Amino acid sequence: MRNPNLKPEQGWNYEAGMQNITDLGWATLTTEATAYLMQIDNWIQWSPSNTGTWRPANLQKVESKGLELSTSATSTIGEAKVQATAAYTYTSSEQTAVYEGSSNDLGKQLMYVPLHKGLFQQRLSIKAGAC
Repeated sequence: MRNPNLKPEQGWNYEAGMQNITDLGWATLTTEATAYLMQIDNWIQWSPSNTGTWRPANLQKVESKGLELSTSATSTIGEAKVQATAAYTYTSSEQTAVYEGSSNDLGKQLMYVPLHKGLFQQRLSIKAGAC
């Protein structure tokens, strides 16, 4: 269903990151860190109504800030490439202002935006015809 009162999002963001690549001889270690800050007016958030229909609505002002950290080790053994990655993300996304008459979610973490997120991944690649 269409919402004629829906306003477009507007905002700005800053992001800064670093990457370090180290050759350990037997493997390459890649480490990355990124920090970011976003200020968004009229953030569009989809949420279910009482009937279960998903509808968009504006949140007056949202600040989202966080830090992403990851490290990855990659090694080649014959025709096989092995990679292991670990990552962590911290994301604080909160309303900093609410429209008059809105529910009072001021300062609360937005729904569907996890505060903490972790990842561990392993990958094995073998060149075609190597087996």
